[in-house]
Amino acid sequence: MIEDTDREAAELGEIIDAAALDITRWADVAEALHARFPGSKVVLQTRDDASPGTNPVILRGWDDRDIDIYVAYYARLNPWAALMANLPLMIPIWTENTLPAKAFAKTEFYTDWLMKVEGGAECATSLKLFQDRGRNATLDIHYGGRYVESHHRHATRLLTDLAPRLQRSLAAGRLRSRIETARPPLETFRDAAFLVDYACRLQDTNAAAQRLLEQETAFLLPGSGRLSLVRNNEDRELLHRVAAVCNPLSMNQIRSFRRFSAVGSTSVSILPLVGHSNRGVAGLFPPDRKAIVIVRPFAIDGGSPTDLARFRLTVAETRLVEVLLRGRSLANAALELDIAYETARTHLRAVFAKTGTHRQAELLALILSGREA
Repeated sequence: MIEDTDREAAELGEIIDAAALDITRWADVAEALHARFPGSKVVLQTRDDASPGTNPVILRGWDDRDIDIYVAYYARLNPWAALMANLPLMIPIWTENTLPAKAFAKTEFYTDWLMKVEGGAECATSLKLFQDRGRNATLDIHYGGRYVESHHRHATRLLTDLAPRLQRSLAAGRLRSRIETARPPLETFRDAAFLVDYACRLQDTNAAAQRLLEQETAFLLPGSGRLSLVRNNEDRELLHRVAAVCNPLSMNQIRSFRRFSAVGSTSVSILPLVGHSNRGVAGLFPPDRKAIVIVRPFAIDGGSPTDLARFRLTVAETRLVEVLLRGRSLANAALELDIAYETARTHLRAVFAKTGTHRQAELLALILSGREA
């Protein structure tokens, strides 16, 4: 049996090593584990401290209907989820030792979901893969009661042998996903555009933004590397709004404020960076939080100076976009325009279709860049 486990570890290790070079191969890792444990269900999943339950990323052996029901409702009731934060890294853990299913047998999660999973999934051997910035992830092999002893012993030996290779492959995959995440082409923005991280540290600029920095009349770049505004109250406002936009719980929300000077007022808009890769195992990791700060002249009439004619929007759609450009949420935009929220959603869906975008941040970045749809 030991020789069999060694052979399996070697075969699986090759697949794991391949996943280090191609993150889409993590689906093959899950498939190979599923094949080695009859009746098993494999899941790579994440849990965020700020959110209840878990988020399945890669699955093998599960019925899609069971997972859809889990994600829609039962994830938030999962009693195993809270344990993930306290598990040791890269050490196989058995749910029968930490929190056996019989301990929550009278709960809604157990009676209405877990016990109805096709083939059984009330036991699991888990390996915690990483913990970072309030997010953790595990590789779990679930199985029914009939496999309890045999599957756990087998999975423990196998995952113990594979842990170092899993760790190396995850690190490589994370690095590659960061490299492959496209940096936005700031030169496509007609106005000054700064790329900053969640702490407002400058990452990149376009030529217009560089000229603003060189003038030192509004924006500064001190030795700390943090993009700053000359006026303290405006600088605090910039810091606060960048941090809010980069918050994972509000990553699609644009924030704007108006600043005044002797030469006229400008609008400062902060957009979350769109384009983080969620393919395969990249979806396990917390996204790098960045934002684009766009500085443009503020229209005298309070509307948007951005030309929207190229998108062939209706009058109602144009008005909605102009309000969104001022940093309003969709709900607040509906109130400001005195229309029903569902009407605003209908207009926004039409705008998405005409511009080829899918999220508000994506739409606003396209409009502010001056590019064609």
